[in-house]
Amino acid sequence: MRTSLSRSVVAMAALGVASATFAAPAMAAVPAGVTRDQIVTIVAGVRADYAAAGSTGLTQESYDRLNVLANQVCDHNSGTDEATDTFVAIPTNVGSADGIVVSTDVIRGEGDLEGYETCTFGALATGSASSLVGSYNLQVKDESFDTPVVTTWAGATSGNVFVTPMTYTFSSDVFSTSAVLTAGGSATRPITVPTSTRVVTPKTAQQVKAAQKAYDKSAASAKKAYKKALKKAGKSTSKKKAAKKTYNARIAKARAAYGVAAGSTSKIVTGSRNDTERLPYSLGAQIVVPS
Repeated sequence: MRTSLSRSVVAMAALGVASATFAAPAMAAVPAGVTRDQIVTIVAGVRADYAAAGSTGLTQESYDRLNVLANQVCDHNSGTDEATDTFVAIPTNVGSADGIVVSTDVIRGEGDLEGYETCTFGALATGSASSLVGSYNLQVKDESFDTPVVTTWAGATSGNVFVTPMTYTFSSDVFSTSAVLTAGGSATRPITVPTSTRVVTPKTAQQVKAAQKAYDKSAASAKKAYKKALKKAGKSTSKKKAAKKTYNARIAKARAAYGVAAGSTSKIVTGSRNDTERLPYSLGAQIVVPS
């Protein structure tokens, strides 16, 4: 892939083609050895280097980490190839995912690609053990020809670490390669959500029948007692009112008892369910290599 893509860039420049867009493989594999922790560590180190007071660039430790990553992604031949410069950019808008775009200049020591070559790629990683669901766009601009050639990779992201396809630009002279990486979507992870459900249990027909029987008995007893009280009250209006009040109270009590005995019962059942947490992110990083 390295040879064919390098030659295709040369051919496009010779033909005056200004740009080419490639669709990434549906399931792009992460280069062997590249991990989420590795990308997170590299980005954190680069960010700390740039933020340090009086910073003049990257520390040797950051360069060493970047060279390891470049060798994993670009498959440089350490025996014959010499890395001359590494340019890197990180996003400032950090969210649920972080990323980096890397452009490494290499002097090829042998073979049909002998000369200067630049490998450019982007890498994304989540901030936790989750998965990237979204898309990316990597635009690489080779200005070593009279007609600059722009190569664009675009596709979907996946996994908790993602590396874009690498782009090789090739020339017999030192040249400048700029790159822009953008990505957006959400970082997802499985979570457990507590639940509570009200469970209603209706009474059986037998229970309702028994409740009705108990009510009828209580109502009949109250009515009998009321009639007896009225007879005993004679012509006393106050006693009749008292008897009526007592009767109404006994009926109300019987009705309440019926409601409890015949009505449905309910209880709260607690539990949990599996869900997916989605944390949106949008980031961009740009390399501008001085000519």
